[in-house]
Amino acid sequence: MKRVVSFRVLGILLLGLLPFACGSNPDTGDSGNDDLGGPDILFPSDPGSGDTQSDDADSGAPTDPGDSGLPTDTGNGCICPPTKHCTENGDCEDDICLKGGATCKSLDERKVCNEDGSAFELFPCPEDTLCFLGECTEPICDPDSPAVCEDGQRKECNSLGVGYNYFDCPGGTSCTDGVCVPIQPNVIFIVDSSGSMNWINPEGSYPDDCTGEACPPWNWPDCDDPEDPGTRLGKVKKALQEVITSPDAANLRLALQRFPQLFYLPSLLGSSGPTCAGAPLWGLDKFSGDNTVVHLEHVIDGTVMAGSSLSQIMPVSFNADEEPTHDEIMRWIDFDHTYTLTGETCGILTQCTDYNVEMACHEGECVTMAEPELRAMGNTPLGRSLFYAGEYMRHVVVLEGKACSEEADCGSPHYDCVDGVCTDPFRACRPNVIILLTDGVESLDVWPDKFFYPLVQAKRLYYGLGCSSDADCMNGATCEQGVCSVPELNDPVKVCHLTDVPCTSHGECTAFPYPCGGSVSTCSGKCEGTGADFSDEVGENVLRDAEGTPISVTVNVVDVSSIVNSNSILAKHGGGQYLHVDVNDVSSIIEGITPLLDIKADPEICGP
Repeated sequence: MKRVVSFRVLGILLLGLLPFACGSNPDTGDSGNDDLGGPDILFPSDPGSGDTQSDDADSGAPTDPGDSGLPTDTGNGCICPPTKHCTENGDCEDDICLKGGATCKSLDERKVCNEDGSAFELFPCPEDTLCFLGECTEPICDPDSPAVCEDGQRKECNSLGVGYNYFDCPGGTSCTDGVCVPIQPNVIFIVDSSGSMNWINPEGSYPDDCTGEACPPWNWPDCDDPEDPGTRLGKVKKALQEVITSPDAANLRLALQRFPQLFYLPSLLGSSGPTCAGAPLWGLDKFSGDNTVVHLEHVIDGTVMAGSSLSQIMPVSFNADEEPTHDEIMRWIDFDHTYTLTGETCGILTQCTDYNVEMACHEGECVTMAEPELRAMGNTPLGRSLFYAGEYMRHVVVLEGKACSEEADCGSPHYDCVDGVCTDPFRACRPNVIILLTDGVESLDVWPDKFFYPLVQAKRLYYGLGCSSDADCMNGATCEQGVCSVPELNDPVKVCHLTDVPCTSHGECTAFPYPCGGSVSTCSGKCEGTGADFSDEVGENVLRDAEGTPISVTVNVVDVSSIVNSNSILAKHGGGQYLHVDVNDVSSIIEGITPLLDIKADPEICGP
């Protein structure tokens, strides 16, 4: 029975193909091959019709809906099948084209098969039209115009200007300005701005320690040689100049973060005037609306992150529009420290009293900053800096679900206002990345059982901390006994305090030479856990957007220190890469940073 059915189907298909059979008549002198679109299998069309067809090929269907492939009486005694016509002699002759079908002889002429399929007729197209798919069509676009984006697809004018072609972008890319480009990641550079970044060789020496003609011009506010910098921060800035302006950084949405600093210079300790030596600031580790208290809360209010206090940690924040921030970042790393006189004379620092701008008493006159620059002073709050970066991400960067009435309410080029909420079509796979450049270890929050411990903060950003189900964890972490568990983070289970040196007892951490560098007084000497099993009792175990979905942020570390430290484990907890570079070699720093800029969205998640 199956074989019989198959033969019947085959017979029907063959019968259906008969109306499309087409012969050629050598007497016409026209094979049809010079037509736009190919052989003379034509679209049925009235010569005056302006309907646009949907296929480039010269194909079509019989005009008679009753065509069955059986012979028909033409009315003069000549009976022919639908694909043949009667000659003057009453004979049946193969049609040379599909009755009533049309194609293009040229861009200026339509070529129409007559009613009996025996010959073609030519019809010129009206002025300002051209022949396309057998119809005279008015151009609607310029073939030389650049492609644009529409509904996530590339839209470009076709070669004749009579229609548009649409193309999906490959997975992991999106349409921007008519080009399929990698989905733009959000990348924050956190640059260590602690006092040790002012060191020059030998380690522990400050610029002011160098004397003699061989020393660079250490005069404030320059404090370094822009061509051949001597300080750690100077070398990092020199490397960043190359990185920020390289093609590798072209498609990155960039922000620049430093350790929290309030540059009210009268609060400098132990100095009658600003110098290049680096001195701690009152409130270096502070971040609050009025800059008077250490911010120990587990959540920072969004108005603080979006207000003037943001400048304490984020000299260059992400732009709300599509304009890149690369040039603005360059202003902070170009060694151009420019100050202008305010006209106010002074004898001591406190006489320059404007708290809203960076001011100082310099050589008897108050000066204010005209051209910004990263400077180094104070402690190394790694954990708190990661915390601040996370708060910035959830308040300012990842805005999914935020209420809006128009696109401008979202404040990000990645977001549209859809049905009253901010929506990023690539939210699920847009990378959020931190690149931390540091020369030291945590100096404020040094205990692994505390929320602001740097390893705890890194794990919070990438994997999550405490949980009630796997949905509270990210990037493959599973909820085990109330904690987002990642087996790799338990190797090693314990390390010497503030290092990545594995240990099983305190004695291993106090035996000479001391793992944390210097002397045992540099750190506690304890053999302790890494914070991988930390759960926040307040409940801030993971970043979440306005819809409650966890936000994943990858933490990479570029280590410019010269001692063994915990920064490799920091990167491990943050799901990122750890790269140790030679702090005295600018090219080494560049080579360390550049691979971290190769950031791609997952094409499996963000497919066309």
